[in-house]
Amino acid sequence: MHHSSGGHAPSSAVKLHFWSGVCSLKNSGIWVSEKVVRATNARTFAGRGFSLFLGLNKTAEELGIKSHNYFIYDTADTVKQYEMMKKVETNHVQATVCLNNAFPGCSPEGTCMMYFTTLIMSDDWGNVTETDYFKAKDRIADDMIRVFERETGCQIRDAIEEISVASPTTYARYCGHPQGVIYGYEAADWDSLMPRMMMLKEDAELFPGLRFAGGYAMRASGYSSAYVSGDLSGRQTVGDLKKEAEAK
Repeated sequence: MHHSSGGHAPSSAVKLHFWSGVCSLKNSGIWVSEKVVRATNARTFAGRGFSLFLGLNKTAEELGIKSHNYFIYDTADTVKQYEMMKKVETNHVQATVCLNNAFPGCSPEGTCMMYFTTLIMSDDWGNVTETDYFKAKDRIADDMIRVFERETGCQIRDAIEEISVASPTTYARYCGHPQGVIYGYEAADWDSLMPRMMMLKEDAELFPGLRFAGGYAMRASGYSSAYVSGDLSGRQTVGDLKKEAEAK
């Protein structure tokens, strides 16, 4: 973003972290109002991402993987589950996808691809020491595979040909996500979907010329929500550009 003295940047829409936007402005020496800082500090980060990617030397059919996606939880008690997800060692939740069951040609013949994702609902990953970092990644990856095999009866471990692991540190380093958060701000209490939709005008005034999309925006997190918020922010930005052109 480039601001002229006393003016605003040209209108734009970005899938940028609200938190990162504030930090970028402050680090660039651009004045940020107290209202913006308070809005940033008042919100709570949602899940920190941990993902496991597998390339297997057998087909999904050979491995007995029949579904495209699996959601596996520790308990049906949502309050208890949420608390368990705050700690790395007690979190065994996973959302797992076998891409081949939606797009058979996504990998070479005789193989399949899978990816596993879990969310850590606190900054507990920040307690992992530098010396234990790689061992911690291995422990969680191993647990994900173990839980998947236990719950589905599909034995995949011996068919693993390629493996890659992304921790919250990975997301923070390569994507710029604060604390490795991949789901924006937590949608709860006063900062849920409806209040965000009702505060569209007020939130837009916090960053004149800049609109947000994704989990930090008005529709909260999730694929469809991110898609809709991007469409909405894009349409609003086009409207802003038209108004700017008319004003010249």
